[in-house]
This record gives sequence, C-alpha cells and structure tokens, in this order.
Amino acid sequence: MSQRCTLFLVVPANITFGTGFIPARWPYVLAAAVLAANIDIELRIIDETIAPFDPRDVKNQDLVCIGIMTDNCIAGYRVARAAKERGAIVIAGGIHATILPEEPFEFGADAVCVGNGDLIFPTIVKDALSGKLKRRYDGGRTQGGQMVIPRWELLNPRHYWMPPVVSVAGCPKSCSFCSVWRTDGHDPRERTAEDIIYELSLLRRMGFRMYILADDNVFPFSLNHIAGQKTEEQRRALEAARKHRFDAFERIANHVAKEPMYAFTQMTAELGSDPDVLKLLRRAKIRAGLVGVESPSAEGLKSIKKGWNPVGDKMIEAIQNIQNIGGISVLASIIAGLASDTPESVAALLDFALKTGAHFVQFTNLDYFPGTVDFDMAVRRLQSGTNGSTSEKHVEITRTRYWLDEDRSREHLVHPRLERTALRNMIVSNWNNFYSFPQILRRAVKLKDWPLVGVLAYIFGSKAFNTFYNGNGLSADSARKRNAGLAARLLMKGGRRIFLASSAS
Repeated sequence: MSQRCTLFLVVPANITFGTGFIPARWPYVLAAAVLAANIDIELRIIDETIAPFDPRDVKNQDLVCIGIMTDNCIAGYRVARAAKERGAIVIAGGIHATILPEEPFEFGADAVCVGNGDLIFPTIVKDALSGKLKRRYDGGRTQGGQMVIPRWELLNPRHYWMPPVVSVAGCPKSCSFCSVWRTDGHDPRERTAEDIIYELSLLRRMGFRMYILADDNVFPFSLNHIAGQKTEEQRRALEAARKHRFDAFERIANHVAKEPMYAFTQMTAELGSDPDVLKLLRRAKIRAGLVGVESPSAEGLKSIKKGWNPVGDKMIEAIQNIQNIGGISVLASIIAGLASDTPESVAALLDFALKTGAHFVQFTNLDYFPGTVDFDMAVRRLQSGTNGSTSEKHVEITRTRYWLDEDRSREHLVHPRLERTALRNMIVSNWNNFYSFPQILRRAVKLKDWPLVGVLAYIFGSKAFNTFYNGNGLSADSARKRNAGLAARLLMKGGRRIFLASSAS
C-alpha cells in the first residue's frame, strides 16, 4: 500500500458520556501486540463511552477492529457498516463474535477473530495490509504466561475511574446462565505474579490507586470446590493449584503493601467459608467484590446449575464473613425472573438483600444470552415446537436473535407466572428501596472503620450506582443509554472526584 494505514481499535457503546467507569482492556492488549510486532501502522483507540466513532476519520483501506459483546452488538454493527462505507477493512472480535462468528459478516465485517487475540492479532493485521486477509482466525485460549501486557500508557487516565487487570482466565464452574466456562474453559489460566505486579506499578505511575481485578472467579480453588471433587487425584491437583495461587497473591500482597493499589473483583460465595483466602485477599488489598448470590432459594439455584451455592441463612453468613473477615465490600448480584419465581418471591428479594448486610446489591433481570446452556436449551424448545408444554418449568423465548432489537425490554421472554412489565416494575422498586437515602445511611453509619472520605464515597457511589444501573446490573451497557440524563452525568463526574479522593486516602 502506498499510504500509511491507520488501525482503529473501536469499543462500541450505546451512549457517549465523556467519562467512564472502566476502560475496555482488549484495545490496549492488541495495541501492545501490534507494537511488539513492529508493524508500520498508525494506532487509534476509540472508546465510544468517551467519544463517538467518526467514520469521516477513516481512509480507504484503513483497518477498523471492533470488539463486540452481546449487549453492545448493535452499536458495533453500526460502526462496522459506517467503516465499510468508507472503504475500510473491518475485523470483528470479542465474546459475541466468538460465539456467533458468522453474524458479523452480515453487517460489514471482512474477517472475524474468535477466541483471544493476544498472539494472533499481529498476523491478522499483516494479512490485511498485504491483501491476504482470511475470513476467520482462531486465537484460541491464550495461556497465562503468554498473555500480552496492555500498553496502558496509551490510555488517558482522566477519563476513567479504574482500569482492569487480569490475573486468571477461565472458571471451573458450569452455571447455565454464564458463557465464561464455555468460551474461556474450565481450567483456570493464571498470569505470572511478575506480569501482574509490573502492570500494577505502571498503572500506579499513571495516577491510579484502584483497579478492577477482572477475573470471573478470582480464587477458583476454594476448599469447598476441592472437597467436591470425585477423585483423590483431582483433589491433589487442585490443592497444588491452590498453593500456587496463594504464592502468587502473597507476592502481590507484598507489592501493594509498598505501592498501595486497591481492587474490586468477582468471587464465589464459597469463599465465605474459606477464611485463609479471605485474609489473603485482605492483605492483597481487595476491597470490593461481586458475589453471585443469584437466588436465596435452593430451587432457584438448582434451575441455573448453581446448587453448590450457599442457600438462605448460609448465604447471609457467607456475605458477612467476606465483609468482616476479608474486609471486602460485597456487591451481591441477585437474579429476578427465574422459572421458579413468583410475584411474592421477587418482592421478597429486597428483604433478603437487606438481611445480608451487603454494602451493594444489584437486582438483575433474567435473560438468555447466546453461548449459555440456558440459551441453547431455550432455542431447542422453540425450534422443536415444545414451547409451553413444560411451561411451569421454564422461561421460554418467542424468537432468536433478539439481541439485534433496538428495544431491550426482554419482550422475547415468557415467564410461566410473571408478566414482563410487572416483573420489571418489581425489580426497579427493589433497586429504589435498597438505594433509598434512609437505607444507604443505615449502612453508612455501620462503616465505623472507614475514613470520612470513604463513607462519603460510599453514599455518593450508592446513588450513582442506582442511577446508572437500576433494573439491569453492572455489566449492562444499555442501562446507561436509558439512564443518561443530566443528573446521571453530574453524578458520574462528581462521583469520580470523590472516588479518586477516597482511593488515594
């Protein structure tokens, strides 16, 4: 090619705020891979949460790489079509493209990368520049020691609250509503402590004092999980893996003792009965964690293949142990609209959430996402014509490819006992009651060991969290589109200032 091309790495979004909670990690990983390969191409990273993609910036034969999740695929396909109209070479990747690799071609993609891009992406770029681009590339599952360290220096730290760092990929669990174990595998792939510490030092030099430890299961080798293995050989293997994980976190804990960095992560409630791990995470300055409560009932947990989760009072005890022993503020994630739910059980979720003492709670609305067991089973029932024949046991779908609907009201779901609008209203009511000022203040006065600025950050953050994610949950980009009023924007910017002050104290 006669002119130097530009590689656009685009994070699509349903709404532009000008500031964001968490930057996407993948553009900085792919940028690092391209720079390490010494490819002669200009790099531009565009996060539409910060600024919209402008197709007028694209020249003929530029490369536009789009990372697509199910929740932002409409925005991603908008970028793909606009870039294609400008003569760009469009490459799609991400979890949605991995699960549905043929779909992006309908919306302008020239190539699709499934799996991880750490190692294969330079090959894709070279092939595109030389006119040898293939239709599909498979990056597989990158092993921990081969995971590329992101070029975080390309990120503007003024735009975000906290960056994501990964320490392990994959999850040994098999929850039917989750696609992680299908796309990333059951066997945890751990990064080296050296790479994690290097990354934390880099982010600290950039001014960050808190980060997202973006593991789907931060400590997959809990005592309960090991005890549940069928053979002695499996138990011994996991005990060795547990020790290795302990050693890695001890090194991280020693590092952050000297260069403080605080983390939010995801964990299972099993850790509530594993005090050694909780104490270790406390030393590693893990200060908040999302815990998948999902349902307070054994019936609800069984329906989503999560029967290993603590139930009822045992879940309450687990959450309180995580907060008291681990010093970890829990964000309890509860699913409403499971097949076993009734109007009474959904309303009762609020009382259960308050009893747990969790500092934060999100009430999420059941949906079936592609790549999950629940989705596959629902599609089979729909295609076989058996919808309704087992109506007391399942939430049914009325059509496939509903992720392409502009309206994300979940009208494709039919619950055996709950009308969709009524369910939505109950979920919103639970959010508003949990995050009412009286309830927030009741929790805030119990934070006696927190500094004043931390308590203020908690109060402000609770209102901001409810404003942005009410009715949806932390991962829902579409929630920001619906809740993107002036008040939300002011909360976002003001909350960031208080958050940064509290994380630096």
